[in-house]
Amino acid sequence: MKSLFSALLLLAAAMPLAAQINVEVRVIEVPVTVTDRDGNPIRGLTAANFQLFDDGKPQTITAFDNIDFSSKADVSALSPLNPHARRSFMLVFDLGYSDVKSIARAREAATQFVKNNVQPRDLVAVGSVDPEKGFRLHTSFTTDRNAVAAAIARPGQYLGNDPLQLSDVDSFGESNSGPTPVQDDSTSNVRGAAADEHLKAIKEMTLRNNRDFAVGRVMKEIESFDLLASTLRSVPGRKQVVLLSAGFDPSLVRGRRGNMQSDLADMERATSGRAYLVDNDARFGNTASQNILDGMVKTFKQADVVMNAIDIGGVRTIDEGAVKGTTANEGLHLLADPTGGKVFENTNTLGANLDRMMRQQEVVYVLAFHATPGKTGKLHNLSVKLVNGPPGANVNSRIAWYEGSGEKPMERVLTNAEIVVNDIAQNGVRVAAFAAAVPGAPKASVPLFLEINGEDLLRGAAKPVPVDVFVYAFDDSGVVRDRIYQRITVDPAHASDKLRQNGIKYFTMLALPPGKYALKSLVSLPEGDRRGFARTDLVVGAAGDMAVLPPLFLDKPGQWAAIKGIEHGAATAYPFLLDGEPFIPSAAPRLAATGEGEFALFLYNANPEEMMMQATVTDAAGTTRPAQPSLVRQIKGDGVTKLVFHVGPGGVAAGPARLDVVIHKRGSADLRKASMPLIVTN
Repeated sequence: MKSLFSALLLLAAAMPLAAQINVEVRVIEVPVTVTDRDGNPIRGLTAANFQLFDDGKPQTITAFDNIDFSSKADVSALSPLNPHARRSFMLVFDLGYSDVKSIARAREAATQFVKNNVQPRDLVAVGSVDPEKGFRLHTSFTTDRNAVAAAIARPGQYLGNDPLQLSDVDSFGESNSGPTPVQDDSTSNVRGAAADEHLKAIKEMTLRNNRDFAVGRVMKEIESFDLLASTLRSVPGRKQVVLLSAGFDPSLVRGRRGNMQSDLADMERATSGRAYLVDNDARFGNTASQNILDGMVKTFKQADVVMNAIDIGGVRTIDEGAVKGTTANEGLHLLADPTGGKVFENTNTLGANLDRMMRQQEVVYVLAFHATPGKTGKLHNLSVKLVNGPPGANVNSRIAWYEGSGEKPMERVLTNAEIVVNDIAQNGVRVAAFAAAVPGAPKASVPLFLEINGEDLLRGAAKPVPVDVFVYAFDDSGVVRDRIYQRITVDPAHASDKLRQNGIKYFTMLALPPGKYALKSLVSLPEGDRRGFARTDLVVGAAGDMAVLPPLFLDKPGQWAAIKGIEHGAATAYPFLLDGEPFIPSAAPRLAATGEGEFALFLYNANPEEMMMQATVTDAAGTTRPAQPSLVRQIKGDGVTKLVFHVGPGGVAAGPARLDVVIHKRGSADLRKASMPLIVTN
């Protein structure tokens, strides 16, 4: 098999692209929630109930969608969903302005929020922020609750090893998650006690009028939120940042307000010839600080991010505020209110606040309109009005869209993660995938082939091209059960006809327990910023169960530049053999409209003499016709029977199609279905 899957480093000459003039029209999607006076979602609205404005100009609503997240319908984390209708929550732990007891409360509230409030298709990310270390992303937006739970258990300390931060499965396919002991950090955690001492020292420095230090610390934190929002530009839909914080002294940004004693003291200094002792920044605020805050708010609007802040300090007296005469959550209002978010405050039951926040977002309407982009960097203001709605209804919607360009490194990570999670089609690199589950205990071996178009890889290449290959196996609850990451390099100095004419055939092996899966494969060219994506749905049966692999159409020998990738699980013999000779299954078989093709059907743990088979071909329009495969040979092995058939397209017109095969035992209703996409050619 080493000769079959030898790694080849290849290239093609640079291919100039024809100059084209395109008028780009972008589809802008605007998520909207509508609630009554009590914060309950209003259902049953249609497109006619909304008016949409872009920079004050009315827009025609060209598409309308809605989703009710409280629906009791059986939904899976793998069900397709418009990314703009999806709810995306980033839990951000403020480690700079929260003591250890507050963080413990926040951790517990976040755990219950994910457990009790988050729906299967909701996406959750976890991050932390503090003035010394800035913002850190611990998990991308993911459905994998194991990864989220691991990050929540150790805010600020969790370091996942998944390059896209979608799961906690390591590079060997093993999960790192497990029960994390919850300690009373205030008494038993030395680092927690040290953190509290550090926070206490900072407060003392502030009380000693070391204002410059205190202001600089707040500004660093606000700049970290600005960075957070900018990295979320690439994530589709409205993002909800849930800041878990005890807050900071707002006077450090906007100056003190309502402190009559301090104002009288300043007046006395001014009238007694000691005006040089009056700190105008402390009284009125600092212009530079306000500019940094305004810049953060603008970035939040550009990225369609809303900040909701949860005051984890609980109920406090005025004297327990950031400074005497203020309450700490006033600082949270400075951050959240301008973004369109809310502050949930003055309660010791954080879970109730999170319940309120989720109830307001149970129903999401998505309005779309067509926009012709103008100037790069322009921020467009959006507004939505309700027409003939219930009295007192409150509309909350996306407030801006941004004509941005380019990605930062962290944005690229999030972009790749969003493609995988949301099944976002990519046309930068053509990719086709084929996967099958070979029964085994305790996990099945799942060979996966990726066909990566060589022309797309080599377009414009003048030096070695790095290619990142990501494969994730999500189960039907959204948890990643296995993953593969590998970087390969295609060298332009060693071109071959195989790569020029076809491309790379990448082979990997996963190990999965029984269940339903979506295998999601992303091929990314980080330097050229081109990507390809493929999804394969798969059912893995238990060892000993009857199983049938998808129809295996054989590739021509030597058709591809083959690369053998990483393999997980116990050592398994290569399963694709006919009469002892290995072959490579095709991920995108082509079938002539007037001819016949050959495919093999591998049947496990069943007697073929007791089986009945039906086959159909379905065209791109959804029309299904019976197919008539003819058996040409049968090969029996240990636990597997291999049936080789000839089949024609059954009158299906040229274009995409699908071959479906249904196997069942005579007299039994137990069915096994196997499908394979085809391309019918003239």
